[in-house]
Amino acid sequence: MKPFDHNKYRPTPAVPLASRQWPGRAIERAPKWASVDLRDGNQALLEPMNVGQKKRHWNLLVKLGLKEIEIGFPSASQPDYDFVRWLIDEDRIPRDVTVQALVQARDELIARTFESLKGVRRAIVHVYNSTPTVQREQVFGNGREGITAIARHGAELLRREAEKYPETEWVFQYSPESFSSTKMDHAVEVCEAVLDDKRLHRVGLDYHEWAEVQEHDTLEAFARTIQPVISMSAARLVSTCMPRRNL
Repeated sequence: MKPFDHNKYRPTPAVPLASRQWPGRAIERAPKWASVDLRDGNQALLEPMNVGQKKRHWNLLVKLGLKEIEIGFPSASQPDYDFVRWLIDEDRIPRDVTVQALVQARDELIARTFESLKGVRRAIVHVYNSTPTVQREQVFGNGREGITAIARHGAELLRREAEKYPETEWVFQYSPESFSSTKMDHAVEVCEAVLDDKRLHRVGLDYHEWAEVQEHDTLEAFARTIQPVISMSAARLVSTCMPRRNL
């Protein structure tokens, strides 16, 4: 067996910044806290919660006073779907609480997600697609244009599905999954393609989320990566770093 050679790994390229202003700014008002505890069926736990456990956890999150609660991937499994229907059919969502559902930019999954949310007063639908170079080349066998087209198509599907349920106040979010493994100019290009859909703005595009599931650098490097794209969008921009643990 060959000895481990750390030299074969290259460090993440640094993003040059002539002026760093935002890291020195003080937080003067409370951020919007959102719970993602119920996101377990798709990617988080080895043994995901059943519907009964999700119900008890939901009641706890509401009791704690959280006003934005991610309810997971209703298109991922029947238990996830049934839990969302329980929330709506049994009128378990307080009027001042907004639920959020995640979905990949795939036709059948987006349709299933909106179906699960039928009748909800207000909901956030977060669509994403994987953009890193390795996945683009090895998994999708696609060029940059193809990945951008997936994002644009996902945004179009959100608009179409939302029009079927006009009784709901829809809020939309988009993220390039694992963006820091993506060429930065391509990550921005993908987000701009979603922003270009003016019809999506009319039905509620809220913000991009730059979600990082497996970070491969330190937090300050992650922050430097975010800086160049902060000014690119009129939509709100948030960043979420979600380290994945092997269970």
